[in-house]
Amino acid sequence: MINKEFKSSIEKIKNMRKIKLIISFLLLVFSIVACTKENAHLKVSIKEITNCLTDSENQITEKDSAFSYHATTSELTIHKYNCFYSCDGEINISAEIKDNVITIIEQPNLKKECICPKNITYTIENIPSGSYKISINGKIIGEILMY
Repeated sequence: MINKEFKSSIEKIKNMRKIKLIISFLLLVFSIVACTKENAHLKVSIKEITNCLTDSENQITEKDSAFSYHATTSELTIHKYNCFYSCDGEINISAEIKDNVITIIEQPNLKKECICPKNITYTIENIPSGSYKISINGKIIGEILMY
């Protein structure tokens, strides 16, 4: 009788160890996947920057700015319209993923004397599959599902 209870206790301990091992393995896999998504090497490419929109000079204000975006398998394309940048077109754009948010930072050179409305199109490549919020310069502009 005692021997059966002892064997039963041993089996329960073995099963608990198996469960702990499985849980530890799943946590490890989840951590690796999460880190891969967070540390994805995103590539930003500016596809087009228009010249100053002179036909509408002095008629476009910040309120007239607009944007649109769309995605393909691993690429997000942003279109911005009537946004104010330096006349020479200097702009640096960076992107990163953290906590399922694609954070885009636009750093236009606004220290120049000439600032005018322009349209710009750029892409962010190498985005892993997943559901993301899109943030441009600290403002959430929407959500997207990459597959």
